[in-house]
Amino acid sequence: MAATGSAEDKRRHPRHAVSKKITARVGGGSDDEIDALLRDVSAGGASVAGAFELENDDSLELEIEDVGVFGAEVTRSFDEGIGVRFVDIDETEEEQLLSELADLDAQIRTDDL
Repeated sequence: MAATGSAEDKRRHPRHAVSKKITARVGGGSDDEIDALLRDVSAGGASVAGAFELENDDSLELEIEDVGVFGAEVTRSFDEGIGVRFVDIDETEEEQLLSELADLDAQIRTDDL
């Protein structure tokens, strides 16, 4: 049986490494806010570092400063945080997110020089 491609090969959207503070709202409620750190992101989802006690398929909102608020569902948990996929993201929001990601990526690359 042939080996399947890596997870990176199966991604629909390219990932961008970032380090940006965000606010996560569990279940969309403002009472359960968690300060977190966006580690990498694509138009399809993100890796978020923080003190989460969530299960797969739990809903939350991610407020990314200067970008917007995005609905998400937990896809996996790991020691430092969670992986999420964005839900109910329309074409305009996706374009805005991708544009902001490109700007962030360019800024990070410039800062590294």
